[in-house]
Amino acid sequence: MSETPGVEIHDLSVSYSHRPVLWAVDCDFSFAEITAIVGPNGAGKSTLLKSILGFLPLSSGYVKIDGADAAEQLSQVAYVPQREEVDWDFPVSVREVVMMARYAGLPFYKRPGREDKEVVQNALAQVGMEEHASKQISQLSGGQQQRVFLARALAQQAKVYLLDEPFAGIDITTERKMLSILEDLAASGAAVVCVHHDLNTVSQYFHTALLLNVRKVAFGPAAEVLSQENILKAYSGQPRTLNEVAERLKQRQFIKRED
Repeated sequence: MSETPGVEIHDLSVSYSHRPVLWAVDCDFSFAEITAIVGPNGAGKSTLLKSILGFLPLSSGYVKIDGADAAEQLSQVAYVPQREEVDWDFPVSVREVVMMARYAGLPFYKRPGREDKEVVQNALAQVGMEEHASKQISQLSGGQQQRVFLARALAQQAKVYLLDEPFAGIDITTERKMLSILEDLAASGAAVVCVHHDLNTVSQYFHTALLLNVRKVAFGPAAEVLSQENILKAYSGQPRTLNEVAERLKQRQFIKRED
């Protein structure tokens, strides 16, 4: 296995109208591991994923994917957004949603072939949605919709998987099934990164964890990151941290690493 991280994040800062959302974050997400991103509401968890994908401008720092500039490697990244970011009323079938993952690797003049259709069918089977392939996406339950978007990510056959709250609103049986799929992805060598809200399951299912509250509070083996000291540090004093950094941004007093 290559020692190059799946995702390398260095000194990454993002701000909206001089208000920091992320500040000087450093961490690496390794291949063959599942990493949880955890922290309080407004900590910058989803923003971090969107920054990796190039959806947001960076105030500072950089992101590399598999050792190269992230912008050059986005075809190697599969993304599962939060459910509320998706227009579930769009008239498209389950199979068509999953097939979208295959178009990125095709020339504009070429239609999906037999291999693409087999990949899509296998992805649907992995998440237990093959019997719903012809249904409109709007006809599915929330948990089924989550599984379809996971199938779309699987059909992309990427090196890096970024999932934003993939277990929100689903039952425990579906969650365990999805976690099993993510474990298989990591075992195959992929880097899997999930924004997650249930601290009780992080050390059970995830190899590493990033604890965020605008800044990186802790990063490393999941059980060590979620110590009582780190959790108290991350989940208390949030307004103070935001206001302090916002004021420094306005004054252009940029925080040094030792701060």
